[in-house]
Amino acid sequence: MLDRKICSVAVLSTALFVGAQAQVNGKIDSGEYGSALALQQNPTGFGDSNTGAVDLANGSELDGAYGKISGGNLYIMLTGNLETNFNKLDIFIDSGAGGQNLLSGTSGQGNQNKFEGMTFDTGFGADFWLSLTGGGSPSTIFVDQAGLSGGVWGGNYLGSTSYGSNGALTGGGGPAGILATIDNSNVAGVDGAAVNNPGAVLTGAEIAVPLSVLGNPVGAIRVMAFINGSGQDYMSNQFLGSLPASTGNLGNNGGGAFGGFNFNQYAGEQFFTVNAVPEPATLFALGLGVLALRRRRQGK
Repeated sequence: MLDRKICSVAVLSTALFVGAQAQVNGKIDSGEYGSALALQQNPTGFGDSNTGAVDLANGSELDGAYGKISGGNLYIMLTGNLETNFNKLDIFIDSGAGGQNLLSGTSGQGNQNKFEGMTFDTGFGADFWLSLTGGGSPSTIFVDQAGLSGGVWGGNYLGSTSYGSNGALTGGGGPAGILATIDNSNVAGVDGAAVNNPGAVLTGAEIAVPLSVLGNPVGAIRVMAFINGSGQDYMSNQFLGSLPASTGNLGNNGGGAFGGFNFNQYAGEQFFTVNAVPEPATLFALGLGVLALRRRRQGK
């Protein structure tokens, strides 16, 4: 039988590694995240990318959601592709009390007003919004954000970066420390006809948001992510948490906006939850305590 002390050290080592800060590069590196927090249930209605290129995609899909809270940051990894035709990857973050369940006060930057009147699942109140898009020559990623606290969107253009970069954004304003990038090289996961194996995809969009930007929340954080049209005016069926299986593209309300959309009408939760990970020092101290306790018991 394997010695219990060895097992404890092995578990501790794994926890320490997963608890370390992620490297933002659009890839799930070994041990960087735990299991998927949500997996796609629908073939993509926005085309299946087959280019295999980091900076070029001819389709959009969301395969799996991964995340962790560590080192003072919220890390989110959304595997899949974002077509380089300026389709949008919209991410709403619920970081605590006081967020918006029914979106209002969206007369802010860019296309934010198109979300006016949209209702999230019960239990989800958006506090923060990020939107990633990309295209052009050379292919470039552009990132927008807005805080939703107090019923008013306070938006900023965060800046741009290259595909597969370290996530650093340049040329914009807004909160400091937010990182974002995309690796579009995925050719697996869901396609236009079948779900296949979304959990096998290891590349896509990766972001880091300092907890200070989110109001220094304590505990779990909820996230909703989906693919939107290039004019941010036509929702796909690629959501994480996933829409129910066999759901087609959601489209819009007929006017290029989403007023009246209510996600309570769809089964399941169209968001996923990222739980806090104990910091390495805490885990190490806990592990030493467990080993010391075992030694004392064995010495009796």
